[in-house]
Amino acid sequence: MVALAAFLFLWPLVANTALASSTTTTTPVPQSTPYHPASKRGLSWANGNWVPLAPFDGPKTSISATYDWAPAPSTNSSFPFVPMLWGCDSAHITAWDAAAAANFSGARLTPDRALLAFNEPELGIQSNCSPSTAATLWISHFEPLKAKGYRLGTPAVTMGPEGKAWLLQWFAECAGGCNPDFLAVHWYDMTFASLTAVLEGYYAAFNLPIWLTEYALTFFGAGTPPPPATQDQITEFMRESMAWLDAQPWVERYFWFGAMYDMQGVNPLNSLLDPAGNATRSGALSALGSAYVTPSSPLNQTLSAAAVHHSGAKMRHTTPAAICIICISWWWYL
Repeated sequence: MVALAAFLFLWPLVANTALASSTTTTTPVPQSTPYHPASKRGLSWANGNWVPLAPFDGPKTSISATYDWAPAPSTNSSFPFVPMLWGCDSAHITAWDAAAAANFSGARLTPDRALLAFNEPELGIQSNCSPSTAATLWISHFEPLKAKGYRLGTPAVTMGPEGKAWLLQWFAECAGGCNPDFLAVHWYDMTFASLTAVLEGYYAAFNLPIWLTEYALTFFGAGTPPPPATQDQITEFMRESMAWLDAQPWVERYFWFGAMYDMQGVNPLNSLLDPAGNATRSGALSALGSAYVTPSSPLNQTLSAAAVHHSGAKMRHTTPAAICIICISWWWYL
């Protein structure tokens, strides 16, 4: 968890940059049949046992998976767990190999036995791994697990052109030796239109089901920041985004950021925890957290007009020209 301390600071990307402008490639990308869990909602957990996980649990919880940026769970939990190989350095590789050799026996895995790899490798303040090194390590330490029945996620890149360019280069360096089952990506921005454009762009480019392993309504771009989102705006965005994500058959899971008191640079109004519980570490949920956990929440009962509009978009065979149209439409929404 030490690496997580630097988790989101100094975001170097322009928040509203269209993906269509980034580098293109002809590198073939494998197709994969989407997995459909009963609920797509997941929980990224950075608190260990410092904060109880119990408020997120219960017979009617919508949470179907957790991860903690590590190969083993940091807390006792009844939730299915997704191990992660966080970095390319020897310490992370050694810990990963030990967990994999034991078949991740300390964790209750998701039914599809999913695994995650390399957190934001294109960022120097995160796993900071070159596409070439990541490809070599993947082929040696990650790809062999596919034959053992695990489903593999791509390195989890950021939403902007740097992340996409890194992933394209990674596939090229793999030279057919990396065969992920789904694509992991992070999104931090200020509009619903940005979210849909980014995810549709990644899906069109890579032809893989999507895991949105971090997302929140916050600004991490360059230049003068806009006013922070209000609680009402964040609540509305959560409602709209969850409805849209649930409606996309190619989106497998999503993980709101975050379930923590210290939001590490993210607008604290995105927290799923009630700040009043910080002093006692109660783990009590905020109103947003309660809505995220509850399947019958009014936040996700109906699709908005925008979500219905976007859910009809079939992006698998989108051409570069069509992606440009999407980007123009995105700017028009703003």
